[in-house]
Amino acid sequence: MREGLVRAYLYLLLVLGGVFSKPPSSIVAIILLLSNLYIEVKPPSRRILPPLTLSTIILLPMTCTFMPVIASGLMVIPLLWLLVRVLEDSPIQTVDWEPGRRLTKMGKILIRSSVISLFLASLLRQIYIFIGSLIASAFLISTAIYLFNHIPSPTLESNLPLLRVLSGERREVTCEISSRASVEVRAELMALEGGFYIKPRRFMILPGSAVELEVGVKPIHSGLDRLKVRAAVSDRLGLTLRVFDLDVLELHVIPRARYAEWLAKRYLEGSIRSGGFTPITLPGLRPSRGGVEFEGCRFYHPGDSPRRIDWKHTSKLQRLVVKEYGGGFRRPGVIVGNMTAKGREDADVRLFNLISSGYTLAREGAPIALALYKRGEVVDSTPPLTPEESMKRLLKYVDSIEIPEGLMEEGVLSPIELDRLIRNIELLRKAGDGGRVLSLLDFQLRAFIETSKRHPAGIAIGEALRRAPPPALMVLISDWSHDAEALAVKLREARRRGYEVLTSYSGR
Repeated sequence: MREGLVRAYLYLLLVLGGVFSKPPSSIVAIILLLSNLYIEVKPPSRRILPPLTLSTIILLPMTCTFMPVIASGLMVIPLLWLLVRVLEDSPIQTVDWEPGRRLTKMGKILIRSSVISLFLASLLRQIYIFIGSLIASAFLISTAIYLFNHIPSPTLESNLPLLRVLSGERREVTCEISSRASVEVRAELMALEGGFYIKPRRFMILPGSAVELEVGVKPIHSGLDRLKVRAAVSDRLGLTLRVFDLDVLELHVIPRARYAEWLAKRYLEGSIRSGGFTPITLPGLRPSRGGVEFEGCRFYHPGDSPRRIDWKHTSKLQRLVVKEYGGGFRRPGVIVGNMTAKGREDADVRLFNLISSGYTLAREGAPIALALYKRGEVVDSTPPLTPEESMKRLLKYVDSIEIPEGLMEEGVLSPIELDRLIRNIELLRKAGDGGRVLSLLDFQLRAFIETSKRHPAGIAIGEALRRAPPPALMVLISDWSHDAEALAVKLREARRRGYEVLTSYSGR
């Protein structure tokens, strides 16, 4: 309503200027009237409206030459409210995220334009344009100074909630952001690193109030740290800008391997087998559902019977939990582990998969054989051990993962398709026309077999196949890097002999 009255006031002044002023003032009045009417019919981009409104304010006194100079200047003052409304509706473009305090792009355009027109009007001795430019410059500069003084830096602060999360696990938390400014501000947040998101990223906040944000994280680095974002805060007119770093929450990232180690130690102490809730299970390695003796609870997996849902734990955790029973026959398990990692995080994933594999098999009461190796040696090769002995043995290697320098830069090919290679050789032999291609493929196959015999992975798996006869479950934990050829040969041999092979890729 008020905006309509101000625009009607503007149109009335322009009509009076077109009628009573003399050329060229009357011509300027008609041009401004037609341009503003055109804006009403077909609004342009919101980024263009503030400069157009400013030019109208500067030129308006020139259209009122039938009035005294002072009176024409006073006629401009009500139109400053229209400029404020247009600025409030215009978007803020944060093109520079460098920390500091400065004018926005729009603020620079408007203030420079008004100051330049003021300078030119004084040179050309255009008193009416000088009055309009003076009023516009004084308003914009004084407003910018006021906003700079009433918007401190940092403008926002967080209640810094503490979030404990396993490395690689996705979690969400609500964070409260409050304003320290004495005026309403607009804020935009930008992530400084990957692995998390914030909703909403753009918001307006009143002085002394707070806004709730949803923060989702999936950290890959361990330790205790603060999650930072870069905040760009502008006043509601979009004239001034403050860019600073903001601590959003306290993040306590627990290494996956340490969590699995803690859980394995609890198992050895006997606290888990009493029926307590233990959520860790290696994906793809699901405990059996046989037996009649209650052992504990775990999260629901597709295929579990609805009859075994533990509704008490489900209601507490807001996630389906099933009861776990044991006491039946347990086939032996073989854990094959590559103890050479590409980096710290890869080592964390590798150890987590190793320990959680042993933990899951141990919860089943299955005898477990170990076949662990590095790039240049066999670390350990055991016959099937009792669950307690195998877990103690695994825990000895918590700090034994090897991280060679420069391994990240090495190129790694896709896992070798040994079955396809052998099938191609057989087809060429049946056709009787293999020639050089058959010789080349046959040489490649023999090279793979010879490599597997010498490689630590081939030696370790060969010992496991000899000591833990089928039927047995073999769990492979490797990224198929230096051991790809040996694994391709030995895993094919294991499957042909009746082993069920479950591969767990880490670091890929």
